[in-house]
Amino acid sequence: MPGAYESIATSVVGSGGASVVTFNNIPQTYKHLQIRGSARTDGAYTIQGIGLAINNDRNVSNQYGWQRLGANNGAGASAWQTYTNPDNFYWPYVPAANTNSSLFASFIIDIHDYTNTNKRRTVRAFNGCADQSTSNWVFHILGSYVKQTTVSRLDFVFIGGSTQISQNSRFDLYGIKG
Repeated sequence: MPGAYESIATSVVGSGGASVVTFNNIPQTYKHLQIRGSARTDGAYTIQGIGLAINNDRNVSNQYGWQRLGANNGAGASAWQTYTNPDNFYWPYVPAANTNSSLFASFIIDIHDYTNTNKRRTVRAFNGCADQSTSNWVFHILGSYVKQTTVSRLDFVFIGGSTQISQNSRFDLYGIKG
């Protein structure tokens, strides 16, 4: 069936958390990739972004460009924020240590044409995040990865610091037939 989703891998963070969640050796047999998940962090914030590094490109400026649009508590959308030379994508946004420990954020991230070497990777994400009763965020994030190479590895990671992705956070990787 065209457009069918097939499960490639699942990662559920165990006791003590994890500094990185990695999908490596991604099969090159699909048209697009999708990551669906639910996560939180132990960072000293209410909401915190988790970095997405493609092909282990971390701390390398000018590899990623992205824009984020967010809305909080139905108050309307904030302006598009543009990031033109970050070290990686900062998405999804998830609850952190200064929130109720039962709160997790849901997200869907699409990576289009991940095997096509004739163009940059196009990435889009949808994300919902709450920090108890004061803020309920919805994010729409669009971006590109400048290298024209196939995507064979994805890392959800914090660049620097000791922040961990919290126990029971879940990341599911799917391939989409074209």
